[in-house]
Amino acid sequence: MNIGIFTDTYSPEINGVVTSIRQLEDELTKHGHHVYIITSSSYRKIVRINNVIHMPGINIKKLYGYNVSGFYSVFGAKYISDLKLDIIHAQTEYGIGIFARIMAMQFNIPLVYTYHTMMEDYTHYLSKYLTRYSTRPLKSFMKSASRVYANRCTQLIVPSNKTAEAMVDYGVTNHINIIPTGIDLTKFRNDQINNTTINALKEKYDIDSNTFCFIYVGRLAQEKSVDEIIEAFKILREQHLKHFKFIIIGDGPSFEELKALVASYKLSKEIIFLGKIKNDLIPLYYHLGHCFISTSTTETQGLTFIEAMASGLPVICSYDKNLADLIINGENGYVINNVNDLALMMGKMMKLDHDSYQNLKKHAQASIIKYSSSIFYDKVMAVYHKAIEENKTNDKSFKNIRRIRSLSSFFRE
Repeated sequence: MNIGIFTDTYSPEINGVVTSIRQLEDELTKHGHHVYIITSSSYRKIVRINNVIHMPGINIKKLYGYNVSGFYSVFGAKYISDLKLDIIHAQTEYGIGIFARIMAMQFNIPLVYTYHTMMEDYTHYLSKYLTRYSTRPLKSFMKSASRVYANRCTQLIVPSNKTAEAMVDYGVTNHINIIPTGIDLTKFRNDQINNTTINALKEKYDIDSNTFCFIYVGRLAQEKSVDEIIEAFKILREQHLKHFKFIIIGDGPSFEELKALVASYKLSKEIIFLGKIKNDLIPLYYHLGHCFISTSTTETQGLTFIEAMASGLPVICSYDKNLADLIINGENGYVINNVNDLALMMGKMMKLDHDSYQNLKKHAQASIIKYSSSIFYDKVMAVYHKAIEENKTNDKSFKNIRRIRSLSSFFRE
């Protein structure tokens, strides 16, 4: 099967969407399918590197951190036509996502859409430019846009019950396939990790046997609330709790702001920013830590939580309905409600006796067995086959280019 995955973000970016796409790409390729990644870039022309097709776009790093392509390209359409795609799988809403929908209409290709991001949680990126008083109009627009995108695809995938419930609240009438992203759990096991490399990294970052190390992996952006974690470390230091490190892996629009915050608290020795790390090396860095920590409440699934737990790390996180079935308070981690609570739990984690800590690690690894990549592949393939059959018979199928109208009609239901 020839499969086109359309996305605005791809490697070397570090975020849950990229993790999901890479895992799907690996599984599809392993099973003999031909996978093409169609993504936005800052190139001025179409550039193909192996199976990745970079569409011309502009960089909006200061606003959001990604590239955004145009809605349509004649040359791009010719390129897509030559791929003879059996499935278009859109992983994004705007830019390359709209291009994916137009390609599905133009070439009558079934369109599968994975809704990764609760878009109403990201209105702060635009609100300062588009409205002076309230984000409410933008949130309303985001909900409407989500409804339109979700209803105007052949098959819809969401990663969690939380997201599915939001889709229903938005007024989505399309069938909703709930498929949590799977990961290759074997990559994170202790027996797959090179201890010599781990020891070298610990020496590099001054992590000795007396140092308790916390890890964060993900985008550095306002909605991830990494500043709250830094505030909690300030409280820990004021309580004279020493011998801790906090390693932050990832990049994003808040990178410099967070570094400045750390410097202002005089925590630069304890809190280390590593920036982007190659995806293949991420398992190594989880094994530097003793605990994974995140206070984001905008996750649709929490893939980095699953990766961390697969590495044997207990988790400290903010309460989020999406994580209710994953993080069991006191069993495989701790759930907190505010910064003071976070500092308290971090201190508690640092003071655990050996047996109590090992029990948390054991339960963390046991909690994520159901998120295997093979189960993920089987479920996505079932959706692909449903989409192909529906496209043959359903009146909703995109039959010709004449259905492509103005953007205003695209958003009108």
